[in-house]
Amino acid sequence: MRIENKLMLVLFFLLAACGSGQPDAAQVHAYLIAHPEFVLDNPDVGEAVKSAAEQRRRQAEETGRRKLLEVNSPLIRSVLTPTFGNPDATVSIIQFSDYQCVPCKKTYVELDSVKNSRNDIEVLYLELPVYGSVSDLAARAAIAANINDVFPEYHHLLMLNDAGLDVARIREAAIAAGMTDWQVENSFNDPEIKNYLAQIRVFAEELDVNGTPTFLIGNQLVRGAVTAPQFNVFIDRNLSAKTR
Repeated sequence: MRIENKLMLVLFFLLAACGSGQPDAAQVHAYLIAHPEFVLDNPDVGEAVKSAAEQRRRQAEETGRRKLLEVNSPLIRSVLTPTFGNPDATVSIIQFSDYQCVPCKKTYVELDSVKNSRNDIEVLYLELPVYGSVSDLAARAAIAANINDVFPEYHHLLMLNDAGLDVARIREAAIAAGMTDWQVENSFNDPEIKNYLAQIRVFAEELDVNGTPTFLIGNQLVRGAVTAPQFNVFIDRNLSAKTR
């Protein structure tokens, strides 16, 4: 028997014994206020209350995320945002990452295999440099790479780089991807790119994203490294929710 049904059944008999008939929500509330020991004496009921509270908390968070996504849609869909896949895909994956983040590099290969094996997702790459000034410069160059249509090449080179990151390696990766030295240098001081990344940081803070990698898969926030099978589970779960 489900715990909430057990609670209602017990209260039904208790209130019926007192001549109250079938209890309504107000009577249940009044009884529990008057007899809080009922919850203490029935641990499974207490667990049901905790579970209901957690479910409401998650629902409130998801509602908040939906509103944030709507408000920030122009930013997320900016021409500066690197994307992969069909913009009309059923499920969108928003990735927050840093080029000095080791778990980001591990997840890169996993997500790459998923996005190349499915046609029902879109990936949006939001740069969130959290490892200092070098990461910030790498993020600026990434946006410039996207402007110059070489983001996939640049992103690939830096995500596979395990020799540490400095300005020289950023420049080397950008030029190898197809940018000119002038384009790289200009990206470091471009006010539009700086402003865009500042807005991304504010958006991340509003979502309570405080580390990398973090993914927003559909409306579900996932923190930390994710494997290809886990990505597929999250994606399929979102697809199922959309078809209900």
